[in-house]
Amino acid sequence: MMEGGIVKKRLPKEMKDFVVRKRDGFPAYQLSSLVDDRFFGVDLVVRGEDLWASTVAQYYLAVRLGREFVATGFYHHALLMAKEGKKLSKSAGDTSIQYLRKQGWKKKDVYTMIARMMGVADEPADWEELWGLLNESI
Repeated sequence: MMEGGIVKKRLPKEMKDFVVRKRDGFPAYQLSSLVDDRFFGVDLVVRGEDLWASTVAQYYLAVRLGREFVATGFYHHALLMAKEGKKLSKSAGDTSIQYLRKQGWKKKDVYTMIARMMGVADEPADWEELWGLLNESI
């Protein structure tokens, strides 16, 4: 876990030659994620710490394309684990925020759940408050 602020990193070895376009011609994860975040105006990206290398690669790609994440905050949390010790993953069918929202959860409920998982007792009303609480707990 890193303190808030600007972090300067080189591309990790595993991302030295990351894929931008797949064999089928479609954009690979690094590019499509970058484009989605920019298109939708995402200003806070919360990911598991296992995706740190992807974040660095996407940031590198954004700079190369002249589309820096100037106003975007990134937070990499400890992995959330299932009882069996396996990491929770949307791609493996584990519960997603979208699923919770369809079940009637409000944004505040989701923020509170995230805060609890990170060991924070407060109930944040929005992502800015959650971000502040998470940074205080680091």
